[in-house]
Amino acid sequence: MKTLLLAASLILTTALASCKKSDDAAPATTTTTADDVKPVLTTGTWSVSLYRQRTEIKTADYSGITFTFLADGTLTATEKGKTIRGTWTSTPGGVTYYGAAPSVATLTINLGKDKPYDRISQSWNVNAATVASNIKLDYKEPADDEHLELVR
Repeated sequence: MKTLLLAASLILTTALASCKKSDDAAPATTTTTADDVKPVLTTGTWSVSLYRQRTEIKTADYSGITFTFLADGTLTATEKGKTIRGTWTSTPGGVTYYGAAPSVATLTINLGKDKPYDRISQSWNVNAATVASNIKLDYKEPADDEHLELVR
């Protein structure tokens, strides 16, 4: 009986060990929530796919505006041939202090105080950044319940 159990256990272990996910499949889209967003932002032009304050969707305020984030920290917003210049900075996440949870990557946008740029000119927590297509941001003050999504 012990021999039969040992043989069954050995067969089961071998079967499970031989099951392996194929490495030949195409790599999945890279998503990050606490990494440096700079390499993602500085590729291509971006537009706002969602801007929400609490329950109000205000995405239409940014319709037709394209954003270009340059590696030197400058930012342009272009709408109907008119360009607004500003700045941006990003801070990578992952820093921990004495057992605290890792910090979140942040993105700070400064396009001035003119509407509609005044609402997005602030510091945002990076919720997710997908290298292929989008960046999801949450305003640093959770009580304000603001969310911004950029797409390429």
